[in-house]
Amino acid sequence: MAGSSQLLDQLSQMGPTAIWSLANPDYVPSAGQSFTFVNGRIRLQDYRWLLDQLAQGTLQAVIQNTFPFTVVKSAQHELQDKHSHGRILLSYR
Repeated sequence: MAGSSQLLDQLSQMGPTAIWSLANPDYVPSAGQSFTFVNGRIRLQDYRWLLDQLAQGTLQAVIQNTFPFTVVKSAQHELQDKHSHGRILLSYR
């Protein structure tokens, strides 16, 4: 599973394979590649399950950094200029 078009291109060069993406619905694979955009609906009970798993520590959200909303431009620059290792969040407290 990949979202970056460059990464999808690299995967395509490795030979015939099935590629699924959660983030790139418009990707056009090379000849011989199978590509599927996978992004189904999430039901309310699925969100509840996810929140319960996060609250219990069974799942861990990967957060790269948290910025106060007053410096949103700094958050945008970090997102654009650095390799992402998790989500970048804005704090409103």
